[in-house]
Amino acid sequence: MNKIILAEIEKSMFKVESISTSILEYTENIKNNFKIMTLYTFIEKINTDLCLNTKFISKINYDQNINCDESNLIKSFNLIINYIIKNITTNNNYSILIESSKIKKQNFLKIAFTFNGNLIDKNETDKMFNPFYLNKNNVNNNLDMVTAKKIIDSHQGHISCDLKDKNVEILILIPINTK
Repeated sequence: MNKIILAEIEKSMFKVESISTSILEYTENIKNNFKIMTLYTFIEKINTDLCLNTKFISKINYDQNINCDESNLIKSFNLIINYIIKNITTNNNYSILIESSKIKKQNFLKIAFTFNGNLIDKNETDKMFNPFYLNKNNVNNNLDMVTAKKIIDSHQGHISCDLKDKNVEILILIPINTK
């Protein structure tokens, strides 16, 4: 009986290891198809692909371009929304703010996802992009975030997580250029 249980545990461990390896290989081999597009076109694409209402957009200078792989960036936003839905604590409420931002003479497209959730310790927000990080409930459900970070990094962007009051904010900065 013990040999059967041990064999089943070994099979399960092999499956978990195989899945983890596949996910990490996938994130390592993300192929980008970059092209220059206007912010207006890119944001319209976000609206369409994420089925969002344009009311979430503010402070956008449409006379700017972004050099990006739109499908991979939008995939990263979908992965972040999946992460939020898995970790949200109240009423499936989350917000998305998109705006132009200037930091140290560089223009960025700033995308802030905010939701009510508390699975992350304030001192460990930087660890949520680690593929083997376990949250407060000893659950690793952040592989979506690992993949999203790889995509954003490939765009010379930055992603971070911060806790504000009872809300979690996932902030993305993607470099943009003026015409």
